[in-house]
Amino acid sequence: AFVLVAGFGGLRLGELLGLRWENVYLEAQRIQVLETLVDVEAQIEFGPPKTKASLRPVPIPSFVVEALQALDAPENSAYDLVFRSPKGQPIRPALFRRRFWNPAVRQAGLDLRHTAVSLWIADGAHPKQVAALAGHTSVSVVLDRYGHLYPSHHSDLLERMERRRPSNA
Repeated sequence: AFVLVAGFGGLRLGELLGLRWENVYLEAQRIQVLETLVDVEAQIEFGPPKTKASLRPVPIPSFVVEALQALDAPENSAYDLVFRSPKGQPIRPALFRRRFWNPAVRQAGLDLRHTAVSLWIADGAHPKQVAALAGHTSVSVVLDRYGHLYPSHHSDLLERMERRRPSNA
């Protein structure tokens, strides 16, 4: 479920680790990003996401919903976290990143947030929509960072332009 939410929802690591069940709307196929989990001077803290634009709803496909439904929601947990340590506690972002996340990213040769954005683009999302889903403040950030993912759009554009051929040409 963690990998699926990251790969199709495009959440940042701190957003994933700070995701609470109260912000997961399975029937609506949506996650509401409202907070993040960060390490501050060897302490973990919940706080607001990176930017105001990072406060956002994120749609999730039905197979991600099914993976989340298969998780056990914590009973009587002070945190109500979707993803937590085996003892039900918050996961330390810096430790998780160093021990598990970065090695997995290197081994797989891909970043799941980047993967999510590339899937949105491949499925025809408008750059403004991609920016909103990824929690970016501007479309130019999306185009600068992910613009290389748009190569097929040239042939798509040419195809649409060809359909405009005047009947007398």
